[in-house]
Amino acid sequence: VRTATYNSGTTFFSPANSGTVASPITFQNYLNETPTLTRTATSDETNYVIDTNARSHLIIRGFTGAVGMAFRVNGGDDVIVEKLSVDHGSKICQTGNFGGIVVEGSSTNVIVRDNFVKGALYSSTGGGCFAPNAGAIKISHTSFVTIENNELYGGHVGLK
Repeated sequence: VRTATYNSGTTFFSPANSGTVASPITFQNYLNETPTLTRTATSDETNYVIDTNARSHLIIRGFTGAVGMAFRVNGGDDVIVEKLSVDHGSKICQTGNFGGIVVEGSSTNVIVRDNFVKGALYSSTGGGCFAPNAGAIKISHTSFVTIENNELYGGHVGLK
């Protein structure tokens, strides 16, 4: 993918198919280029720019998320998420959890490596917010997830 800002509108980028063990589908930046992903979301949504949407055997590599955007592995197996740059920023107090890179939904055999994740914090903790519910990398309802060599800073919790 070439350097540009790609806006998916009110939805998110999601693979239409799964790869295979022998031939994973790779979504990546063109050599030495930095594509930026963004979307227009309502204020009550988590702003995922990529959601694997139960697709398996994928490699997501080399993207930048616009400020406030997040990447999500949801229900897929054998997924690699690497070399992403995420500035998730802050949100006003709301219920629930959020993260810059999220792995959830019965995903297995996921590798999250060599990413740079900034932000992921609540701008206030009143009204029922609990600051540690915001994490740079958030893992929930998954198994066999490897987290390695990520740079996490500027948020309430690095790994949740």
